Amino acid sequence: MLECPLLTHAGIASAIYERPSLSSFSVGNFMEPRESKNVTSYFIDSLVSLKHLTHLDLSLSCVTDDMLISVANEDLPLRNLVLQDCCEYTYFGISYFLSKCRFVQHLNLQNAKFLNDDDNSSMLYPYLRDLVSINVSGCNMLTNVTLFAFPRHCPLLSDIRMESTSIGIGPLGEPFVYRQVKSLHLANNSQLLNVNIDIFAFMFPNLQLLDLNSCPGISKDIGNVLRRWGDIRYLELPFYPQKELPWINFKSSKLEVLNLSKS
Repeated sequence: MLECPLLTHAGIASAIYERPSLSSFSVGNFMEPRESKNVTSYFIDSLVSLKHLTHLDLSLSCVTDDMLISVANEDLPLRNLVLQDCCEYTYFGISYFLSKCRFVQHLNLQNAKFLNDDDNSSMLYPYLRDLVSINVSGCNMLTNVTLFAFPRHCPLLSDIRMESTSIGIGPLGEPFVYRQVKSLHLANNSQLLNVNIDIFAFMFPNLQLLDLNSCPGISKDIGNVLRRWGDIRYLELPFYPQKELPWINFKSSKLEVLNLSKS
């Protein structure tokens, strides 16, 4: 129920109580304004009553720290948490949640504007050992520092989404090889340059998906770098000049999807 313009928090809570065995719950875009006063104890209590909950998606909702703390304290078997475009919650709420729910595998914090590269955010990493995918797109204070930190602290991480962030800014540091990373979504990063992609090719040798949509700093010479990724299956390069494509050996390439729209 990701589009619920006629539903209230009270109505959703009542529905939850009718299905106590739910393992997956998705809801968002309520009729009520996204204000903390609408997130009542009745609504929070309904969520924590779902003792088998493994997937929770509250996209486009008001999520308070109290809600995250209450859910965390119930020791629910959550593996997927989606807080995309949510408001009101803070670093304190999400850090407390992750410190208690340490088996989260898929985490979506898109547009959590408070996230940054500093020591406070780095304190989250010890709680993310089981993470398989992370989405922090729209968190525009995150730079190269965070991109390199994720795979270093998350040994199972295979999918990284950092679209519309500040990738391309910050120290490149000493590159290490992270063979577990298979997908890298970096669209809409205006500071991203060929030199960054060259380093990524070394760091993520088993990459299968690369999205560089709307990255104006990427030049036509990127083909020399991309040739090093023999396992790439999905490549997003809109606006890339088609005449520069001969670097792709389509007979030996593993490419399954190549997006060159508007080229």
